[in-house]
Amino acid sequence: MKLMLKGSLILLCLVMLLTCVSCMKGPETDASVPEGMKLATCAGADYRLYVPTVWNTNTDYGVSGAYYNMLTQSTVSAQKYAITEEMRAAFANEPSRSHIEIFWEDHLLEPLRAYALGGEVELFAEETKSVTLHKLNAMQFSCGATVAGKELRLLHVIGEKTDDAFYVLTFTVDVSLYERLLPDVQKIVSAFVLADTPYEPFDYVKDLNEDAPAVEGMKIASGKDVKYLFYVPTDWVIDRNQTVYAAYDPADRSSVSVVPYLPAEAEMRVSEYFALCEERMINTAGEDYQLIASGEKLDLGGREATVYEYTYRVGETVYRYKQVIAAYGSMIYSVTYTARPECFDAHLDEVNAILEAFAFN
Repeated sequence: MKLMLKGSLILLCLVMLLTCVSCMKGPETDASVPEGMKLATCAGADYRLYVPTVWNTNTDYGVSGAYYNMLTQSTVSAQKYAITEEMRAAFANEPSRSHIEIFWEDHLLEPLRAYALGGEVELFAEETKSVTLHKLNAMQFSCGATVAGKELRLLHVIGEKTDDAFYVLTFTVDVSLYERLLPDVQKIVSAFVLADTPYEPFDYVKDLNEDAPAVEGMKIASGKDVKYLFYVPTDWVIDRNQTVYAAYDPADRSSVSVVPYLPAEAEMRVSEYFALCEERMINTAGEDYQLIASGEKLDLGGREATVYEYTYRVGETVYRYKQVIAAYGSMIYSVTYTARPECFDAHLDEVNAILEAFAFN
């Protein structure tokens, strides 16, 4: 679940994985888009998420989705969850229950309880029912919780593609908007389709700075629209469909991203910025966030930067991070290395080379 506060999204994107890419527009023809709807799908997705035209698409950080009102929680997202061996074992242990019900309770309901006020989630059994999600047998679940002081209603529509994956539509809405948006929710569910081919946008979101000075063994991974030069190893893949500049090792998808942040108050200290990040990570992951080290200083483009290392759970997987934060001008900049714990050490030399090549301009 994602709370629809722009500042929170910017901070949480520091720990998002490069498992999908976002898009601005795509090769969908007018005939393929349902009347009164628009596309809200990330590049690479093997489905199409459509939302009413009055909604605002939000695929900036690799999740297909949209929101109705920026100031009041009102979001929809679509995600695909591969069926793992662990899931199959859980299904085998409870043959009397449906796979979808087990998945919902273990992978969606339990994480929600972890950051709901008092761990309390109210279930609305009268809204639980069997539905269809395009070609898939599906179930709808409805619940409510208080999160960060807001009373929310959540609706999950989960379709199972046998022995392959679950497709999940998640609606997270402030109670004040729930009844008003239910007709839109029904339209979104009805318009959702599985696709024969991955979604591919026409154009990249980001253009690279081809005039940047050359760095031996590296290539530029940032554009002229930012006040820094970000280089990565030549064999890394640059993710040009992310709103932030990022790149990853194709072998294991360990990644490095650069995230700028404009503080609401002047002269925010690096420690204060990380405290905001840490607060949000604790709120969303609880004990699945662990700070490993902090306080090391290094040079980042001529500015003193502070290094923070921690682990944090995204979905079902725990990742390790090295976040290097510096202040430059009126902005805070974070260069964040993300990897599975077993891959973390293998890329440290490359990460150090990325940090050494980084420059402000």
